[in-house]
Amino acid sequence: MRIRWLCLTGVAVTVLAVPMSRSQPAIPAERAVPAAPAKVQEGGDRGDFPALEEIKRRQKELERQKVEQRRKKQLDDIRLLVKRASLQDSDDEKVRGYLQAQDLLQKIWAEKPEPQLKKELELVERKIREVPPPRQFTDATGLSMVLVESEKNSFYISQAPVSEKEYGHWVKVTGGQGPDMLPDTPIKAVTWDKANEFCRWVTDQNRQVFSLPTLEEMRSFKRRLPVAVWTSSVWEGTDITVRRMRERFAVSMYSVWDPALHMASGEAFGELPFATYPQIGFVVVASKDCGIQDRLNRLKGKTEK
Repeated sequence: MRIRWLCLTGVAVTVLAVPMSRSQPAIPAERAVPAAPAKVQEGGDRGDFPALEEIKRRQKELERQKVEQRRKKQLDDIRLLVKRASLQDSDDEKVRGYLQAQDLLQKIWAEKPEPQLKKELELVERKIREVPPPRQFTDATGLSMVLVESEKNSFYISQAPVSEKEYGHWVKVTGGQGPDMLPDTPIKAVTWDKANEFCRWVTDQNRQVFSLPTLEEMRSFKRRLPVAVWTSSVWEGTDITVRRMRERFAVSMYSVWDPALHMASGEAFGELPFATYPQIGFVVVASKDCGIQDRLNRLKGKTEK
């Protein structure tokens, strides 16, 4: 740096002379710092991650093993539940245990269906079916139904002929009129048509088929009844009088079961569906499946609560 003194019009001025630095030469291209890559990759230009992929594979395998172990424990617990249920003395308790096992299996099935689960479900369902039907149950209308065991086909029958009280309740709830206080004695002087209508109403209330009994079913029912009862079996009598009555009224005649001989000399006879007699009432029957389903509904309701 040099200092020069200038004298202009009597004023001394000091001027600093600063030497200009020379411009730096540009860095050659080959020496320039390369830009950082967007992503550092391991394993070359192909983008493979052998170490990372192996870690992921092992994690998946561990998860799979955990799921299998958990499911195996669940199935073992369910099998134990089924075994304990099979040892119960009460049929209701057996079915209750089977239903719990069925519910657990269905939940596991919803997560992931597998052939083994299907086999377990089929086994539990078979065990439920193997439990004998209940000896008695009360239907949705209040009828007490008892089991009648037969070599050909077991079924349920109302414990007693339909009473005046039960029949009167049906009349009122279906829009009819009648006295409020009625006895529990069997309803009498009721036509076959009305008895059949009552059975259809009971069917609707239970969502299971209830009907008049067949003549064969009444023959397998050993209990003595206080009245003769209608059946659903058509009377096929060959008597000339019967044929003339069928032709005259153009309707079928139905069998009346009367083992106590309230009305005739034989245990069964034919009668027109609109006939009424003070000695004829009716009973209601249902298949054994109705009792089984009633028990399932009852136990499922208690289990859900």
